[in-house]
Amino acid sequence: MDKKKQMKKRREQESEQRVIRRLTIAKEQQDAEEAEEKAIRETAARRQATATGQVEEVENQKEKDREIAMNRER
Repeated sequence: MDKKKQMKKRREQESEQRVIRRLTIAKEQQDAEEAEEKAIRETAARRQATATGQVEEVENQKEKDREIAMNRER
């Protein structure tokens, strides 16, 4: 009887681990998609700014982006 309980408990734990893995993978994919969308939006905004003549603001924004990226790396 104990063997059956142990097997049942083990199956439940394995099932929980599978669910956790699926959720973490889904979260990572969602984060990657959001980052990609953000990058696309930023490049589109920069293109629009250069087309409308707001180049100085775009250059300042690029510098800020670089600073933020460097801070993240630290």
